[in-house]
Amino acid sequence: MATGENERVKEPMLPQRSPNAVRCCKIIAEFIVILIVCGILSLGLSVIIWTVYDNVVSPDVTNTTVEPLETTSITTTTMPTTTTKPLACQKRIIGFFNAFDAKEITAARVSKLTHAVFAKIPMDYNGELGIKTQETDEAFEKFKSTAKGVETDVKVMISICGKTSYREIAQKTEYTRIFVNSVASFLENHLIDGVDMNWERENYHNNINLLKELRIRLNGSQLISVTLPSPPNSGATFQVDEILKYADFVNVVSMGYYDTDRTRTGPISPLYSGFDGWKKLDVNATMKYFNKEVKISEKLNIVIPFFTRIWSNAIDVVEPGREMFRDAQNEFSQVPFSKMKEDGWTEHKTSWDKKSKSSYIYDSETKTFLTFENEESISWKLQFIREENLGGLWIRFMDMDDDENTLLNSVTKLC
Repeated sequence: MATGENERVKEPMLPQRSPNAVRCCKIIAEFIVILIVCGILSLGLSVIIWTVYDNVVSPDVTNTTVEPLETTSITTTTMPTTTTKPLACQKRIIGFFNAFDAKEITAARVSKLTHAVFAKIPMDYNGELGIKTQETDEAFEKFKSTAKGVETDVKVMISICGKTSYREIAQKTEYTRIFVNSVASFLENHLIDGVDMNWERENYHNNINLLKELRIRLNGSQLISVTLPSPPNSGATFQVDEILKYADFVNVVSMGYYDTDRTRTGPISPLYSGFDGWKKLDVNATMKYFNKEVKISEKLNIVIPFFTRIWSNAIDVVEPGREMFRDAQNEFSQVPFSKMKEDGWTEHKTSWDKKSKSSYIYDSETKTFLTFENEESISWKLQFIREENLGGLWIRFMDMDDDENTLLNSVTKLC
């Protein structure tokens, strides 16, 4: 059928949306926008919360589940610093306090230390720790309150005195479990920062697993140190690098080199040369041995003894020009440095052995010989610590110093 000139061509009709449909689309679009905004805000808020948690909230190490040894990765760390107190020294100055001389534990002495160690907490045959006497308990409480009350950041530690050896504890799984749990509980209950394990007379290879178990139990939250003898003198064989996988530092018993021959005088802790077959029995030789065993010399500390060795009936010089080395007919005795002063020995002329860097007194009338640390011998050891980049020193024992803190004041010049 034909169309007229004025007749319009009809355009196709588009579907029309109802008002309800338009409203629904707007609501959906708004909902999607809200979801996107909320998601972005939630993500940002969660990042902020977890960042604050990681930096402020410390983990609850007491409830840490111990993983099996073969699947646990060990990382030796020091206890996190949670104090704003200033450090007494950048190097370690570790003072061991004798439990039987609690009266000598003073804030003036503790404040000069970086670590204060109470020696010693008793350990039973099965590895369980516990204070057995009122005297020890009172001494420990005084030590703890004094050490925690000083104005410097002092790490408070304990040393253990056992009825049995660590080797015996390490050989029995049950005793090992009792020991590590007992140590952890003791440190937690008394708010103690760490423990020292004295291995001066131990079979070291058998103790490595015990040390490893203790590190896992403490989980890096407390300090562990190990006290080891000087290998040239003791004949001991051990791998210090294995010990330092789990211990934070090692205290070396770099003294007593001539204790096996009590009929001959000699320095307590000579820095250098002895004589004849004893030429390598000194602090320098000991630390060279240890430095071959470890990669980080800062984890090693030498000892500064605060006591005096006295020989009676010391007579002929063993080697010409070495007045320090004499034959003696009686065994030596050991007295605190303070006792030496009380008895008037410091009023005598003090002699100096240049080769060993050691001080001594010889009374030719009474044939009495004394050897001890003083400001000069300590200054040489402090220089040695700096040159060898060692971690610092430890003191045996703090209570042996005099009332003026003569030796301690010399030691603090390390800082």
